[in-house]
Amino acid sequence: MKTILHIIDTTGPGGAETVFIDLATQLPKERYRSVIVIRDKGWVFDELCRRGFTPILLDAKGSFNWRYLLALHKVIKRERVDLIQSHLLGSNVDCALAGLLTRKPVITTFHGAVDISETERFMALKFDLINKGASRIVAVSENLRDEIARRTPLNTNKTDVIYNGIDTVAF
Repeated sequence: MKTILHIIDTTGPGGAETVFIDLATQLPKERYRSVIVIRDKGWVFDELCRRGFTPILLDAKGSFNWRYLLALHKVIKRERVDLIQSHLLGSNVDCALAGLLTRKPVITTFHGAVDISETERFMALKFDLINKGASRIVAVSENLRDEIARRTPLNTNKTDVIYNGIDTVAF
């Protein structure tokens, strides 16, 4: 059985948060164990609990928060994580660093151009870390991948486009 660490740095609700929750909670339980880290209580926490999961709360405030990174390192070791799956810029940077420290593969996911705002500080440094620490970089559309590549030093050789799925049963 593989253990996957799922991380997002927002408390929702929203599209990225919904994809995050679905991915973390709907993997085949006979093949995968999901360990979920979020920054605080809120809609994401409530929805995960409603689905029978107990997320680990780690305060992730601030860029390059070394205490958070050390706590994340401890979770990865304690839970014997095989793969790290992160969502949104802050978590993607933190998990890229954690992947480098723990030598665990990391898949980072970008859900929208808000992650690459013109006002984002240290953008080149953040993407250098993501390029080094991520095994794969996912964008949820070709437009988003192209926009990130245009505005940042994204390593396009590591990128994939995976569109958000839709639960057709709901319709």
